[in-house]
Amino acid sequence: KGKGAAIGVQLSREQQQNRALLVVDSKHLDSQAEIRRMFGSGAAKSNNTSQQVRGRVMQASRLKRMTLTQPKATWPPMRASPGIEMKQLSVDEKSDKQMVETMKNDPTGGTWFALEHTTRFRTIQLEFLGAVESHNPDAISRIVYHYPYHVDALLQLSEILKQTGGDFGEAGELVERALYAFECGFAPRFSPTNGMGRLDFRRVESRGLFLALFRHMQFMARRGCWRTAFEVNKALLSLDPVQDPYGALLTLDFHALKSKQYGYVCQFADEWTWSSVELPNLAYSRALAEFMMEGGGKKGKERSRDAGERSSSSSSSSMDLLVEAILVFPTAIPPLLSKANIDVDPVILTHPYFQDEHIPDTTELTHMQLAVQMFVERHNSLYRTPETGRWLQEGLLLALERIALAEATGIDDATSERSRAAKRRLCTYVVPENISRHVLVADMESMKAGLPEHIRSAESFAFDPLPPKDSINVYDEFLGMDVAADRIPGGFVEVDGEMVDLEELQQGNAGYIAQLIDRLRRNLGIAGEEDIVDPGTSEDELDQDWSDHGESDLDDGVPE
Repeated sequence: KGKGAAIGVQLSREQQQNRALLVVDSKHLDSQAEIRRMFGSGAAKSNNTSQQVRGRVMQASRLKRMTLTQPKATWPPMRASPGIEMKQLSVDEKSDKQMVETMKNDPTGGTWFALEHTTRFRTIQLEFLGAVESHNPDAISRIVYHYPYHVDALLQLSEILKQTGGDFGEAGELVERALYAFECGFAPRFSPTNGMGRLDFRRVESRGLFLALFRHMQFMARRGCWRTAFEVNKALLSLDPVQDPYGALLTLDFHALKSKQYGYVCQFADEWTWSSVELPNLAYSRALAEFMMEGGGKKGKERSRDAGERSSSSSSSSMDLLVEAILVFPTAIPPLLSKANIDVDPVILTHPYFQDEHIPDTTELTHMQLAVQMFVERHNSLYRTPETGRWLQEGLLLALERIALAEATGIDDATSERSRAAKRRLCTYVVPENISRHVLVADMESMKAGLPEHIRSAESFAFDPLPPKDSINVYDEFLGMDVAADRIPGGFVEVDGEMVDLEELQQGNAGYIAQLIDRLRRNLGIAGEEDIVDPGTSEDELDQDWSDHGESDLDDGVPE
């Protein structure tokens, strides 16, 4: 039997090989432990007080330990289930033919799940969507205050804090709290660490988990917790490794290099088959990882020892791999050298081989240009050491020799065909949706202007950036998302057969919002406001595990 038998699934050799690259080491998901490893035990305890210590003891009995993130003493108590539930999808389901086809044709052998909102959550969600439409940050804050584990409000408020120059630490904790709430609703058979759990990205209820993992990864990288960021990156990719809705492949190699997982980068580039690895970041990182395993940046005995520890499966030298990367993705060289402050003869960079092709009078970037710019922007710091700079300079000269030889003889080799194939696939203004979504959430402001015009003009929200074209969203009517594809302000939205002026709705007309909320309540099977006593602790959904602990100091300041 294959190794997948341990999780109840029979996997082929290829599936085992790919799954192994997605398995998350859960002991490295604790950022506090990583900080202690880097700076000593005192670093993680510097802010401890006797009250916080006492709070941790009380909180330990109130909030369960999870895998993706651990509860903090400062978090409010969870008196009821967050309202997130997960169900396993089956190929026998007739209600969703597209999902059935996806599962039948899934090359990964994974088990598919979907998240759902409970009636209680949907009630609060309508209040939250009204706050979003009002463009009032204080309204979002009030929802988080009253419902401290409402995942969409937490993600929205975190982004507001980040974009307005607020406390990044607090913004990161809000994302962690959202992750915690999501994990409370995981199905027993779903694991975010075994590389086999897949999630249907089309459903708005599921998309929040993808976003929470992406933003958690960002905050971990900002704190310098590179190993934690790397493991979270793998967890994000494993949710849908074929479609990769948030472009996790664009960051995986970077986080692996920063956390010194050089062998992983080489293994991934050599063995991953569930999606294309012909990307500039993976090509250059494969070479850099090999260079570091050869002892790059070290001297003498230390270099020799590291070279002896190189993966036995590696047959190519770092220089060969670097030359290949330069020949396949040559347009990355000029901006990389400039960003990394590496000096070369300017005449070299005038060679036509390194010149970018573009259409005049257009601000949009091709898929290739976006991929190259993201690689350079993210990775340039890895090439700033003197040893790495000399290695890159030498590789550039060897690549030029190969180019001159090919021009003189007119003979193509396998690398030339790889280069042409990459250009055919990436040199297009048809930018994949996942790449555009990655640019929007990756805090790379300079590249947003280069996205396709229909992406720049599309309406989306911080808690659900750039919904997919085949989105399944029960709240679309309220947000006006079922207008024409261009989502032009001032249009009309049909609700229960009536046309509602969306422009007046977006201007905050309370009557329209109240009208839509009432209609959506009926459509979603939610009682009217007069029938709801306390949407935060409805009797049918109250979780005894969270509600029977009694009061503690942690309850202060949190409303019933």
